[in-house]
Amino acid sequence: KFFIVQSFTSSTIYNSNVYQKYIDVACYQPFDFLFGTSKFFFKTIQPHYYIVTRHDIWPKHIFIANKLGIKIFYINANLHKNSIWLQPYMKNLSRLIFNKISLITVPSKKIKNNIVYLVDKSKVQILTDTRFQQIYDRFLINKDKDFLPNKILAANNIIFGSIDHNDEDIIFDAFKRRYPNGMIDLEKNNENLIIVPHEVNDNVIKRLISKLEKQNFQYNLYTDKSLSNNVLIINHVGILADLYKYAKLAYVGGGFNRGVHSVIEPA
Repeated sequence: KFFIVQSFTSSTIYNSNVYQKYIDVACYQPFDFLFGTSKFFFKTIQPHYYIVTRHDIWPKHIFIANKLGIKIFYINANLHKNSIWLQPYMKNLSRLIFNKISLITVPSKKIKNNIVYLVDKSKVQILTDTRFQQIYDRFLINKDKDFLPNKILAANNIIFGSIDHNDEDIIFDAFKRRYPNGMIDLEKNNENLIIVPHEVNDNVIKRLISKLEKQNFQYNLYTDKSLSNNVLIINHVGILADLYKYAKLAYVGGGFNRGVHSVIEPA
């Protein structure tokens, strides 16, 4: 029924083609710096509907889409009480932006009560958070699939999910304390380390390998299809959620940068 254009800001997700079978076109979302780029984006695509999700409120995109007569929907809205949009000094601007949205869906009454501070309650509906539903559906579909050899289930696996540069210093410092002898200590404890970087590219993988080698760890890459060592680097996108089932302990990355990544998936 619809021709779907999916826009991204993350190069990792964009390059993974995770959504390929659901959409017609993938592109990057232009930065929200200038009205010119926003206007060019919407006039080129000419969508009937512009759907934004979770935290992706881009003011200039909202203004331009509204001016061009494009209906705007905001789904999985997550305006917690400390959100910048709810601060007194932002009140007038927030109301101006949010009142250009046709419909807002929220996962709870608590969040609805926060949003009706900005818009009329007739515009706000409580629905299931689609992220929760997506994760649960994925769990049901993939729970019996093998993403790693069965032998790994017998070990105490620690997974480091979606880690970025800021996480690495903390993690490798902890490795130094817990495994001063590198591989020898890992094997003694019957532990495996599964390292999943947030950005999967050659530079990141090389940096992780260099740090592991300095601490006397031997490793395998996921694409090697081998688990001969106790450290596994996941150099493949789109399977992190399915790897959490192998772990006894999970470290979720991103908390020392823009914000911690999904804790729902390991839960």
